[in-house]
Amino acid sequence: MIPNESNQILLYLQKIVNQIDAIQEKVNHIDAIQEKVNQIDAIQEKVNHIDAIQEKVNQIDSIQEKVNQIDSIQEKVNQIDAIQEKVNQIDAIQEKVSQIDAIQEKVNQIDSIQEKVSQIDSMQQDIKELKQETRKISQSVAVLEHEHGEKIQALLDGQIGILEKLDLFESTLNSHNNILDNHSDRIWNLESKLGIV
Repeated sequence: MIPNESNQILLYLQKIVNQIDAIQEKVNHIDAIQEKVNQIDAIQEKVNHIDAIQEKVNQIDSIQEKVNQIDSIQEKVNQIDAIQEKVNQIDAIQEKVSQIDAIQEKVNQIDSIQEKVSQIDSMQQDIKELKQETRKISQSVAVLEHEHGEKIQALLDGQIGILEKLDLFESTLNSHNNILDNHSDRIWNLESKLGIV
């Protein structure tokens, strides 16, 4: 082989080797770039994961805000329940006041009845005195009957009728007096309950 040709072949082979080295360097550079790309992809994946986590956090914050609103609403509801309870207590107190007013009205009526009882006691005394006077008159009429006969009999019959009416009236008054005594007992019980006595 001619030396020049050998040199050319060597040069050609060297050139090829150089080209291969250059290609290999580029391949190595590409591998490095690919590794960087892979790292970027991994970072991007982590970023995407972080974004997803942030979205979840935002959702949790939104849920927490709604929970806070619900807590605020519940607090308002509790306040309303407390107010309603106080209103119910006021209604119960008002009902008691109405009952006391009704009892006071009955007590006032009883006071009026007591006054009438006093009047009846006075009337009973007057009736007793009237009966005594009537009996005296009847006795006098009996004495006069012997002297005046049938005329006096008619007068005596009238006096007897008056006595019977007085007896009936006294019985009625006694019945009313018993009723008033019962009312007096009820008044005393009511006054005891009201703390008046």
